[in-house]
Amino acid sequence: MLMAGQTYRKAEEVLETNAQTQAAAAAQREAQQRLSQLRPVVRDKSEQARVIAQTIVLDTYKALERGIPPGSSLRTLLG
Repeated sequence: MLMAGQTYRKAEEVLETNAQTQAAAAAQREAQQRLSQLRPVVRDKSEQARVIAQTIVLDTYKALERGIPPGSSLRTLLG
């Protein structure tokens, strides 16, 4: 049988966990909302192709940037 003090502590832990879960869910909703605002709105096929090409170029640039050692002249050229 649990004592009153133990029950109270357990209730506090549950409430604290619930508050943390709610805060995390709110942060996740906000992040998803911001991401949805960043996604381009595509109206036709040519615009969709342009968006896909831009995404490929950006991903390629990021991959190159990670692979180039700091201080390299290539990194300087890429900006």
